[in-house]
Formats: sequence, C-alpha cells, structure tokens
Amino acid sequence: MTSLKQIEANRRNALKSTGPRTPEGRAAIRLNAVSQLRGSSTLRDSFRKICADLDAASHLQTREVNLLIDRMAVAQWNLRQVQLCEALLFPRNEGVIDNFALLDRFSVCKTRFESQFWEAYRTLEGLMRNPPRPPVVDPQP
Repeated sequence: MTSLKQIEANRRNALKSTGPRTPEGRAAIRLNAVSQLRGSSTLRDSFRKICADLDAASHLQTREVNLLIDRMAVAQWNLRQVQLCEALLFPRNEGVIDNFALLDRFSVCKTRFESQFWEAYRTLEGLMRNPPRPPVVDPQP
C-alpha cells in the first residue's frame, strides 16, 4: 500500500508536470496516443490526413478546439473503418440476409460515430461563432 507521504510527494510532482506549453510542442505530441492505438503507418497517415483537413477548417487554435477536432477526427476515422469492414464483408449485398445481426451491429456503430462527430462539430461551431475571451487580469496597485 502506498504511504501518505508518497501520495503527497506524487501530488507535488504532478503539479510540476504541465505538458508541452508551446503550440509547436502541443502539435508534436498531439497524435502520440493515436499512433500507438492505430499501429499501422498507413492507418496513422490516414488519420493524420483527417486531422489536417479538420485543422485547416478552423481558424482558432486553442486547446478546446484541438480536442474537438481530435474527437471529430477519431469519429470520422472510426466511421470509415466500419464502412470498409462492411464493404469487405458484404460485397454487392451478398450474404446480407444471412448476416443481418452483423449488419445491424455495423449500423449501430455508424450511428454512434456519426453522432460523436456531429456533437463535436456543433460544439466547435459554437466556439467559432463566440470565441472565448482571454481572462481580464486586474493590475495590482
């Protein structure tokens, strides 16, 4: 069991760990988790292209915007993967009747990923219409 002293030391160290602070640093690590999850370099490149396309559409560069763009990219990438699997398993509607349960599962997945994409899109659209203002700091006398 971890001692109370060790827990406090961990908390103090965590306060020092703020991650990358510059836009270049954030951009450099942005897709680290995705690259580990996705594995294949072809898949990684496909995902990076989706992210780049979505980034180009946004004129705001804030942490919130980047998170929403990442969420949209993941949803779009997952949707494409489901569509590819569906096309490979059911070429020209062959075997659809025999695999109705699997086809239904694909439909559920597509609906979920589309919902995730559009939810993030609507949030991003709201941020772009009403960008957050920087906090006002009162000068000390």
